[in-house]
Amino acid sequence: GGAGAASEPPPASALAGWGDAVRTGRARWALDCAAWRPSADEWRAALGALPDDDATRVMRFVRESDRKLALGSRLLQRRACAEVLGAGWCEVDVARTALGKPYLRSVGGAGGARARRPDLPCFNFNASHHGAFVALASEPGCAVGLDVMNEAERPPRALGASADEYFASFAAQFAPAEWDAIHAPGGGGGGDDD
Repeated sequence: GGAGAASEPPPASALAGWGDAVRTGRARWALDCAAWRPSADEWRAALGALPDDDATRVMRFVRESDRKLALGSRLLQRRACAEVLGAGWCEVDVARTALGKPYLRSVGGAGGARARRPDLPCFNFNASHHGAFVALASEPGCAVGLDVMNEAERPPRALGASADEYFASFAAQFAPAEWDAIHAPGGGGGGDDD
């Protein structure tokens, strides 16, 4: 299990590309878990950076690839909160809603997140994983959602064979401005923040 109170995060070498997220609160990060090959010591350090209950949840997965996705997701979440809010790694308390969406429950110290970053009144994030990738998006002033899917591993459905047909099945779910952002270079409408 995890150490529960590790004082420092693991090295960020596999989680590079912080971009301008620290300043803006807007992140678009991805981790290729297939390319991430931590040594046994690196794995222990990364797992030890999580609270015990998170480390236990990660290790419940049977397949190594699933453990890597779960660990990668939790590391991205904690890293985003710590970096953006200028908090110590152990001050970040990430919880989950009843539906499993992660959220920042609290940040140590008086006043929490709003006191640390009053310019980011609604800082929030979401994470998703599928195939070999974990992704995280954060926003400073509005709710953010994220869903990642490897098209090659998409479950067979009556949604059509192509990506365009698949996206068309969501036509009624997004406003025209949202579709413009989806189809814009970078696909997020928030710039290329890596």
